[in-house]
Amino acid sequence: MLTTTGKSIGRNEMTGYFNYRAMGMSRAECLSRLYNKAQCQGMGFLHFDSKPMTLKEAEGIIKYREENKMGFYFDYLKGRVMKVDLGDGIVSLVFYDRDNGPDAGVEALTDPNWVG
Repeated sequence: MLTTTGKSIGRNEMTGYFNYRAMGMSRAECLSRLYNKAQCQGMGFLHFDSKPMTLKEAEGIIKYREENKMGFYFDYLKGRVMKVDLGDGIVSLVFYDRDNGPDAGVEALTDPNWVG
């Protein structure tokens, strides 16, 4: 487990998986945190929204996807590259980090200044 300021953050260093449920984080909070750190890439600029995602907005997106049985894989979201599946409480950050920068996912998920 990676630690930051002595606190375990639920990340398996070998696989790049992050257990957000074990950290007490909801799927919506995880989505909001990752979205707010994600960058606009490629053709995403056509749909880019510069406003940060609130927790309430993320909850609405999660609820909509649940009701419509769409799953929780996010490739791009409002122009930002995500490449994450939030389906089971564990998220792989490998492709998120590849596209948003080294350790961008862990930084987003452990940011103490995050406001939902």
